[in-house]
Amino acid sequence: MLIGTPAYMSPEQAALTSVDVDTRTDIYSLGVLLYELLTSTIPFDTRELLKAGLDEVRRVIRTEEPVRPSTRLSTMIAADLTSVSEHRQAEPPKLIREVRGGPGLDCDEGARERTARAGTEPRADWRWMSRGSG
Repeated sequence: MLIGTPAYMSPEQAALTSVDVDTRTDIYSLGVLLYELLTSTIPFDTRELLKAGLDEVRRVIRTEEPVRPSTRLSTMIAADLTSVSEHRQAEPPKLIREVRGGPGLDCDEGARERTARAGTEPRADWRWMSRGSG
């Protein structure tokens, strides 16, 4: 028996077994929700899922890798990307960069300053990260 909304269903749920259907399934569904919040769409095309039969929906969810959110944003037509960006209060290039994990998300500059003010030396790996060598 299939219970739940297929678009938000984890691969473990789509397998229709009780093995590994636990809190990780909830985390997966939250990830789909985050994907939707970032891109205004879900990882798999709802229209295509609805056209397919139940077995095909289950196969897609279990075996296909969804498009990354940053790729989805990068390949949107300009009008859609502008609309998504406006709703996120960010310029399109900045939104794509931040979703990819670009500068601004990698490290907390405020933490570095607080560490320096506290009179302790930042760790060596922090200095390496702050140079942007990664």
